[in-house]
Amino acid sequence: MDIQQFKSLSRAVFDDDAAEVRRLVKSGMSFDAHPRHGNTHLRTACQRDALRALQALLELGADPNERITYKSPVDKRVEERFTPLMYVASVAAAEILIEHGADVNATSATGLSALMRHAHFGCAEIVEALLRHGADVTLRQHKRRRRKALSALEMAEASLSFWLSLPKEHLKPGAESVIAGHRRTAELLRSASAV
Repeated sequence: MDIQQFKSLSRAVFDDDAAEVRRLVKSGMSFDAHPRHGNTHLRTACQRDALRALQALLELGADPNERITYKSPVDKRVEERFTPLMYVASVAAAEILIEHGADVNATSATGLSALMRHAHFGCAEIVEALLRHGADVTLRQHKRRRRKALSALEMAEASLSFWLSLPKEHLKPGAESVIAGHRRTAELLRSASAV
């Protein structure tokens, strides 16, 4: 893979420039992952909420269920076999992926689903959209080291508990809306689990 080509397409995706994405892909640039850290153009589009670039990539044949193994150059974490749906920053991005065939119940190498990941981060609107599209609340992430296998609800409740345990004087402005998102996420998952 030519790193310069990867960077050119990455820049177009980063800038949400659908016309440039189309031009570059039609000129022969591939959807290949970055050889060092595994980042993909769909991952970038999802994280940046670059909806026009995301739509263009999918229309040009990018796989909405691609498996991404990302190796962070910063903290060395490895996200193995994640899907683009696990990285979306908005309901709109999730809907675009789902319209193009994204599997809402696909899991990573550790059994993490998009529902679990977004529950952990308190993304209530995305959790609600995934539930509407049939996300399975009974899935559990595989047991890792000393942790037990967790469901999306257990992840949401653990995250909410963490936020509620912080002393008020340590919370930054805007923390109340973060806590509200975690609270709403836990409520949505409790309701879905009761059905």
